[in-house]
Amino acid sequence: MKSLMQKIPSCKSSTYFHRKVISDLTYYIPLRNRHGDVETSSVLYVQSDCDTPIDRDKIVKELGRYVKIDSYGACLNNKTFPLSLQNIDPLDLYNREYMTFISKYKFIISIENAACYDYITEKLWRPLIVGSIPIYFGAPNIRDWLPNDHSAILLDDFENMEELGKYINQVDNDDELYNEFLQHKTRQKINNNFLKQFTMVEQPIIDFECYVCSTLHKNAPPAPVKGNVYHCPAELNTGGSWDQHWSIGKCQAKALHEFLHQNIPYTAEAFEKKWLQFFREQDC
Repeated sequence: MKSLMQKIPSCKSSTYFHRKVISDLTYYIPLRNRHGDVETSSVLYVQSDCDTPIDRDKIVKELGRYVKIDSYGACLNNKTFPLSLQNIDPLDLYNREYMTFISKYKFIISIENAACYDYITEKLWRPLIVGSIPIYFGAPNIRDWLPNDHSAILLDDFENMEELGKYINQVDNDDELYNEFLQHKTRQKINNNFLKQFTMVEQPIIDFECYVCSTLHKNAPPAPVKGNVYHCPAELNTGGSWDQHWSIGKCQAKALHEFLHQNIPYTAEAFEKKWLQFFREQDC
């Protein structure tokens, strides 16, 4: 296990973000300095993963009937990135030039790939860090993670996209109302006690793998988690081909649990045979 750790330099060099980055003013543009651009909307959308279980593009397309949206990614594209941003590594989640670019937008559409409890990604953190208002949909418990009660516009608070669009336009045209969402920047105010103790990592997947590896290497007990962590019920997501992904994932999880719980050594072939058995028997 030690040799594996040595092969993953990221385990020693992961960038950790203290909650103070949420109130940091590095990228923040005060409202008085936002002069506006006749060719630029107030709302930004950047996505190139267009086939998601949450059906993100359908939501944004409907919202676009009521709000002008600048879309730079492959999905619903209507804008072109500056040349310097066109070849940025997609895993460089907090690239300084990219963060500076998105900071000029007052609102950033932040819709996760799926609606899963505690599944919160850079789609939320980036707008909070640069000082834009996230227009968020994803984790049902998102309020547990926001700096303050008024830090994001949540799709779940609106009956339909027309109501949401009207509210975005209202906030866009009311400086006082707009600034209410940015108290973590304008007043350095974070009321969420949980977030005050929270530490983000730049590469969460790699960091989690490193955590598992180092914990096993040290023979240390894992940190306790809530029973519903990453609980991702299929009913919160769209159907189609993703239904099968959910079913297969549940069967694979059950197979892995059985091997580990019974301390049974297994091969890739044995693992596949086991989860396929559960899948055929619809016993997941």
